[in-house]
Amino acid sequence: MGIYTIGELLEAKRSIASTLSKCEKVILKLQPGKSQYTLTVRRIAAFKIALDLIERELNKMTIRLEEPKDYREVETLTREAFWNKYRPGCMEHYVLHCYRDRPEFVKELDYVMEEDGKIIAHIMYSRAQIAADDGRIVPIIIFGPVSVLPEMQGKGYGGRLIRYTLDLAAKMGCGAVAITGDPDYYHRFGFVSGSRLGVYYDGIPRSEESPFFMVKELKVGFLRGVTGIYKDPEGYFVEDAAVDAFDAGFPPKEKKKLPGQLV
Repeated sequence: MGIYTIGELLEAKRSIASTLSKCEKVILKLQPGKSQYTLTVRRIAAFKIALDLIERELNKMTIRLEEPKDYREVETLTREAFWNKYRPGCMEHYVLHCYRDRPEFVKELDYVMEEDGKIIAHIMYSRAQIAADDGRIVPIIIFGPVSVLPEMQGKGYGGRLIRYTLDLAAKMGCGAVAITGDPDYYHRFGFVSGSRLGVYYDGIPRSEESPFFMVKELKVGFLRGVTGIYKDPEGYFVEDAAVDAFDAGFPPKEKKKLPGQLV
């Protein structure tokens, strides 16, 4: 992607397209042959070239469904992305490995992102549910892990993959999606604290705020009248011994206890 992030390219694309639209309206009021008309024609041509170049750069990136041939590469990517992030070593690559065989796994939203033929990001979705106070079981979806190669992080790849798959989820008819993570990051995608929508994280008193637990309606009003508890699906809980046994099949990496880890 060169020296520019996806976010910078998309912002430039929006800005240039807006300016181009204004120029195309202005030129209709100008007299051909006049200097202002000629200058505006040149500006329009330059803006179209810039948009074409940005589009070509963005098209180097491919978003597609994960395939069986990708499994090991994606598990390695996930391992690299999460190693020593939340705990010494990581477990996310093993969770992903096991989850593909679980009934909650949403294969229609299991996407990878490629740049120049190399997988640089991946996202996994799972079916989940809210146990409502009135006895109803409300089906929702969740996503994670979201993995981006360490050297590609902070450039907008993960955000684009999240937006792309959230749009697909909405088109599939999913009503709401939940996530646990950094509020400062996920608020940009329209997520709000679960308690604002009457959904609370299992094991935490409702009187206590849980900013890490967020929900987004994909259908407006889907959670209207719903109050209840969300609990992570069982597939996200794995035994340390099983993780270590699986991890032994990968190249050795040093586990480190670092500040900010959760475990």
